[in-house]
Amino acid sequence: MDRIGVTRTRSGEIDIRYVPCEGEAVLAVGLETSDKGFTKSTGRLWAITSEGGSKRESYPVGAVPHGFIEELPLRHLPDANVPLAATLESSSDGRFVFNFRQSDIFVNQILTRGRVLKSETDFEASAEKSCDD
Repeated sequence: MDRIGVTRTRSGEIDIRYVPCEGEAVLAVGLETSDKGFTKSTGRLWAITSEGGSKRESYPVGAVPHGFIEELPLRHLPDANVPLAATLESSSDGRFVFNFRQSDIFVNQILTRGRVLKSETDFEASAEKSCDD
């Protein structure tokens, strides 16, 4: 799945990125801590939900976009090397979990599955191709 990734905003926040396919909506987004092997969640850090769903592609951690309700406010972020899991629930594809460390992500580059860093343009192109497959 090349439609989910993580980057940093220009101001340094973690930004969970997702490109929904036609007719799909994002219902929930969150951030959790994970064990060292990225096999299970060890705690929730932040969570937002939307009853109506959203077509947004960018979810800065800690922000509450229009149409969302904050289920769990962000209180703090752990150290840069702590394993994290970005979570996202889609109306048609279910729940996604994307594992990373803050030290893995940079401004203007989106970290995708397989630890690949992509430009915004390349990320969107591969995401759209994933919808067509």
